[in-house]
Amino acid sequence: YDDTFRLWAYWHWWHSGPENRPQVKKQTLKRSSPDSHPGADPADPPLAFVFSHDVARFLVHLITQVPDLPAANQSHFDAVNLGCDLQIPMRNFLELLAQASGLHGVSPACVERPKGFLPSVDRPLPLDFKKLKETYLFSATPLEEVLKVCADWFSDACKHFPEEAAEAAMKLPPSARAPALAYAGLEMPQSPSSDSSSS
Repeated sequence: YDDTFRLWAYWHWWHSGPENRPQVKKQTLKRSSPDSHPGADPADPPLAFVFSHDVARFLVHLITQVPDLPAANQSHFDAVNLGCDLQIPMRNFLELLAQASGLHGVSPACVERPKGFLPSVDRPLPLDFKKLKETYLFSATPLEEVLKVCADWFSDACKHFPEEAAEAAMKLPPSARAPALAYAGLEMPQSPSSDSSSS
């Protein structure tokens, strides 16, 4: 996870009860423009997800394997996209996270003005990983596997890193915070004013 706790917050949100489902923007009925990606919904663009383990693996791959790849040594400087092959709208991404967390048959709530933490970059088209695979001969971890690793880590980390876990839960809408904290066995963090008044 990253230190913004965004994905962890979504994990908490799924566990805060059916009345507090994660939110996505209600899909529009507008026709796509001729230049848009087939099947793309401008209200719910495809999400590109990068797994930190893949970044580490790719760095090791560059050191140990790339020197032997002629196509990857034509330039001293290069740029390459790195991320999971599967790039899907936020709604489907959250459904995969729910499944990885042991919740099946659930879907996010579709609202006009959703509260959300991802994506961090608005990108209307999927990223192209052709160069990553053909030039550098590297394949990223499948998204389903990534989310299962993350969901298992989030569950375990609630016991080992309760302060960070609670901080992630506090990113949720107010109505979802208490049930999310209760599910994870966490206490409501004290506000700075409470700390100062009790000292």
